[in-house]
Amino acid sequence: MEQFISILRTDLEKGVGARLDSLLGQCMYFGLSFSRVGCDFRGLLADVFQKAAVEQFTHSAAVANEK
Repeated sequence: MEQFISILRTDLEKGVGARLDSLLGQCMYFGLSFSRVGCDFRGLLADVFQKAAVEQFTHSAAVANEK
C-alpha cells in the first residue's frame, strides 16, 4: 500500500496524470478491491490528488498568464 501511494505520488509529480478524474476513479476502484480484505487505503488518496490538482491548476494558470 505504501509503495503504491509512493509510486502514484511520484508519477503525478512527473505529470503522468493529465486526466486526474479518470486516474482517481481507477485508484478508488483499486482501493475498494483491497477494502474487501481489510486494507482500505482510499482515505490516503485524497491528499495525493488534492496536491496534484493544485499543482496542475497553478501550472496551467502560469502558462495562461504568460500567453
